[in-house]
Amino acid sequence: MLRDYTDAGGNSADTARAARADDPITLFDGLMRQPAEAPAFRTAAGLLTFGSVRRQAGALAVYLNENGVGPGDRVLVRGATHPRTAVAVYAVLMAGASYLAVDGNADIATIHEINLRAATTTVIGDDEDDIEKVTSSPVMWSLNFRTFLDGLQDNLCDVLSVYPVPPDQPALVVFSSHAEQAPRGVAISHAALASNMLALARHMSIGTEDRLLGPTVITDHAGAFELFVPLLVGCSTILASTADDVPTLRRCDDAQTSPCANVQRQSGAHTLQSSSEVSRAHLALLGLLMPEMGYVPLVRAAADEPWRLVDGVHADLADDGTMHFDGAGVALGYVNEEAATAQAFVAREQDGRRVFRSELRVRRAVDGAIAALCVPSPMVTVGWMREDVK
Repeated sequence: MLRDYTDAGGNSADTARAARADDPITLFDGLMRQPAEAPAFRTAAGLLTFGSVRRQAGALAVYLNENGVGPGDRVLVRGATHPRTAVAVYAVLMAGASYLAVDGNADIATIHEINLRAATTTVIGDDEDDIEKVTSSPVMWSLNFRTFLDGLQDNLCDVLSVYPVPPDQPALVVFSSHAEQAPRGVAISHAALASNMLALARHMSIGTEDRLLGPTVITDHAGAFELFVPLLVGCSTILASTADDVPTLRRCDDAQTSPCANVQRQSGAHTLQSSSEVSRAHLALLGLLMPEMGYVPLVRAAADEPWRLVDGVHADLADDGTMHFDGAGVALGYVNEEAATAQAFVAREQDGRRVFRSELRVRRAVDGAIAALCVPSPMVTVGWMREDVK
């Protein structure tokens, strides 16, 4: 079932503060406003504060600008599950460019095709062999960001973005690979991504003292939650290089910090529903990752509960049984596919507003509720669970 979602589901002071009208409408603004001493990432090796993230990302952004990377460029970021990979992504945005969010399981041939379709100009990574493998035409320049970041001095200062970042500027291009179709890139603006990430944070009452358990590949097509929610609400992300690190890192490192929680993403609703360790109370939400709607247009608290629209998203039932979405989360369109963009992103007849015409087929029940009949294959069901730490 589908119904309008108007209640954020939480009243945390932190998330309420994050939801105000004067909050950042670009991800870069969010990074700049977080307290310098607050932890952004937690690893087995220690903490990396927002201040350190800003300074490192700023220095890398300036270097990218000096080498011709800026607005209009699309950058493929490759890296291990480590804070410096997140720093590299933030640097790309600070430089005015956008990054490619690629399925972590994509093979080299698929990545080469993505480079061609996206007109990728730059590859940055933390491994020379991997950089060489994924670099293909039309890429013009590559960089080992690990070498660059390791060589930075300790006395860095905050660097402002060289280029203004308007809300409608592309932040990332999502490429979800599927065997039955060629990879297609969906460009998502700063405003659309920030809007939906804030909606999810409000839904789970995520505040400054919460921790997100990071995914295996933080630059994949589903990793935006763990990358950007901390920038917008001030929480931190735990990055474990191996599964053995998780039991230790998932506990609060400061006994005086209360309350706090760990929020973990798991791909596939079946994973959450079949796990004996996950109770109904711990399941924060299930979401459909629809790139055309800035990742997450629909959420629900459990598999047997109705779907709800995230805050700021609206939907109409079209005559052909499909859903038309509009709101702050609507993507910019398909990269380098003008015909496909014109077909899927249309002007609504009533008022001319731009809407996304989805392939999500639904029916209206006798009581007026809307039930989903089928979910198109490009959509990925992802679950988040919240575990309060005592």
